[in-house]
Amino acid sequence: MIRNFKALVRHAKENPALRVVVAGVSNDAVIQAIVQAEAEGFAVPVLVGAPGDIQDNIRRFPVPDSVVTFSTSDDGNEIAGKSVSLIKGNEADILLKGSINTSTLMKAVLDKETGIRQSTLLSDLFLFEDSSRDGNQLVGITDGGVVLYPDVDQKQILIENAIQVYHALGNPTPKVAVCAAIERVNKKMPPTIDAMELKQRYENGEITGCIVDGPLALDLALSKKALEMKGVQSPLHGVADILIMPNIEAANLVAKSTQCIAGKEAAHVIMGATAPVLIPSRSDTAEGKYLSIALASVIRATMANQ
Repeated sequence: MIRNFKALVRHAKENPALRVVVAGVSNDAVIQAIVQAEAEGFAVPVLVGAPGDIQDNIRRFPVPDSVVTFSTSDDGNEIAGKSVSLIKGNEADILLKGSINTSTLMKAVLDKETGIRQSTLLSDLFLFEDSSRDGNQLVGITDGGVVLYPDVDQKQILIENAIQVYHALGNPTPKVAVCAAIERVNKKMPPTIDAMELKQRYENGEITGCIVDGPLALDLALSKKALEMKGVQSPLHGVADILIMPNIEAANLVAKSTQCIAGKEAAHVIMGATAPVLIPSRSDTAEGKYLSIALASVIRATMANQ
């Protein structure tokens, strides 16, 4: 099982190099990340953007000879459309947002005629390394980037999308915590009701391939000591792999706190399309974007074998 980013990168290197489309190349951190991934053997860069931007990046960075370039205009919609069409036409394997806006890229991804939607709902999974556990552990947070205020049915899809990632990481039964502010059901707090419903669906066999518990406050999801102190019993035992957050604000704030406060590197991926989609924040480091490419490579290799 892949338990940390070092193992993730090692596993990515064991697979054949995959073609990564960079949608808009005027982003230094993205280009640095894709060049590093190419140098380490698990990515072939496919650059899509304005001709001048592509040539400028080829001059400024050691872009390899193997790179494939597609020159379009500097129009974001055209860049997004071309990038998605390469995925749809099986000319590329992974879609990576470069300098264009996330909304522009996602509009092309979700287009009913030319897009690459596969699931009824696309969702973002953010991964950080919890070094407090023996051997470390990659903990996932969803959804801080795509789904705004998921209802209970959408939260079930968030779970299903997230466990696909953990299965690709070699974890056959990831522990899923449906999070809320408290661990008791309170009719005035809808996230607790959703959590109870999702736990019941799991117990009824409607959600498989994981273990689900909730509602759980964040400390109970991640701390054995907190469970003991509060006298709470949970099948997750305080070592949840996946955190299902009540809404985008909660997920986004918790995820970014791991970076801005705890200083953690992170990777994240959008699931639910025919290929992994990466929409790194403009503030993400080149290292974080490189880790996201490695994550997508492992996922895409698993998808190809199914």
